[in-house]
Amino acid sequence: MDQNIKEISLPSTSFVENYFYYPNGEFKHPDDINQLVEYDYNYQLYLMAHYGSIGTICNMFIYVEILLQWSDLVKLRFGSRREDCPSLYRYMKEYTRLIAKTFHGSRLDHYHSTPLWFAELNFLLEIFKQSWRANNAYELAQYVSLVSEDDPIDSFKKKNNYRQLLSNKPYLWFYDNTHDNPCQIERRSIEDTITRSVCVSMAYCSTGSNRGYDELIPHYIDVVHETRFYSRWDLKSKQTNDKNCYDLF
Repeated sequence: MDQNIKEISLPSTSFVENYFYYPNGEFKHPDDINQLVEYDYNYQLYLMAHYGSIGTICNMFIYVEILLQWSDLVKLRFGSRREDCPSLYRYMKEYTRLIAKTFHGSRLDHYHSTPLWFAELNFLLEIFKQSWRANNAYELAQYVSLVSEDDPIDSFKKKNNYRQLLSNKPYLWFYDNTHDNPCQIERRSIEDTITRSVCVSMAYCSTGSNRGYDELIPHYIDVVHETRFYSRWDLKSKQTNDKNCYDLF
């Protein structure tokens, strides 16, 4: 148990995370929740399941085993085709169009469990799978690039841990730093960003980065727990210079 937690109480520090999001954030007794789900239709509309990450194939639906619950997103019922949920498809399409129109480059994170028919609105796919063979089904979507976690060549787990290099689709996407990685300036040095960028630029594939890397921001920008809003920018706003640029982050 974490020694920093002095007292365990519900709902502040529970033994396990909530797998569901309850209306108005209320944490009720399971018996009360079951009764509301059964008889209160309005309660059913706003009771949503959180998405989770399963590290390995397990019996999570039989008993609790290795489920990382993400409390900042919920599951959506996409259906197997557009006609199953046309309103959701129209919303996602318009949202993606506005993002592409507004920014020169963007990344829509947490697009987990999106159906293959939504691929026409995406150009970059990130999949967390235990095997490269598990990604083959997504090649039918004809994505431009694919991001997938794998072991670097200088950290072999055992002898003869290699595979034949073959051409494949979709092409890979190589990041110098992602939103999941800590700030390299804090972990190493500011000079490390230059050498890292050189190595990434030599890769024969598409490359990507994260906000703050090129600006040499000396701390980690947490996209999950960030609570600040974007500041309004107009002619009356204070001009940014080398002394106050870090205050923006």
